[in-house]
Amino acid sequence: MSTTIKQAIDGFLLNCKVEGKSWGTINCYRDKLKGFLRYARNYDCPSTP
Repeated sequence: MSTTIKQAIDGFLLNCKVEGKSWGTINCYRDKLKGFLRYARNYDCPSTP
């Protein structure tokens, strides 16, 4: 079973929380990665349900 891009992003953001990164940093990462995920889905990148 392979990891989807969405799962990787969710895992990364969870890891940021566990490491104690600030909410501002996590929200910034979330916003940027949301745009990346949208791009990946629009251009049919692998593993983007």
